[in-house]
Amino acid sequence: MLAGATERDGLVTVEGRPITVDPSGRFAQLMSVSAIGDTTVSVRASAPGRAPRFFPIRVKRVASLAAEAALFERRAQGSYAAIADATEQKVGWAVVLEGKLTEVKSDGYASSLLLDVDKGCREPPCLVRLALGERTNLAPGTGVTAYGYLAGKSAESVGGRGLPEVRVEFLRGRP
Repeated sequence: MLAGATERDGLVTVEGRPITVDPSGRFAQLMSVSAIGDTTVSVRASAPGRAPRFFPIRVKRVASLAAEAALFERRAQGSYAAIADATEQKVGWAVVLEGKLTEVKSDGYASSLLLDVDKGCREPPCLVRLALGERTNLAPGTGVTAYGYLAGKSAESVGGRGLPEVRVEFLRGRP
């Protein structure tokens, strides 16, 4: 799903084809990627009186999520302690974090999750904000493994500690 918002009376094209934009500027378009591997989709947004903006969107389709998870784990950091301090200097680090969801919020086609991380937690709770680019029906208490990239510190804090924020590539459930 490609979803977002542009200016009122704006136009959005994907690979040169227009997609429907509602009067408030919001759009949502189901996308299909059939080939395995990396694909870049070009999105162009324009509005009257404004210069157009171009956004390359990277999509990766894999043959096996389990195999992709194993590859991701080899290059990722898996400990809360490794990302909790000096987070801003570690933006872009690959991470694989396991724990239980304590909060799930969905808005439109995106979700914001709060994960209490198990590994490397010296002083519980060890919370991380997960930014997920899809609506989810997961519930608090669900055990998950999150695969993604450290995006910096979340705007919120708990107990005086800032929360690391992770841009999630994919999630896997666990018992």
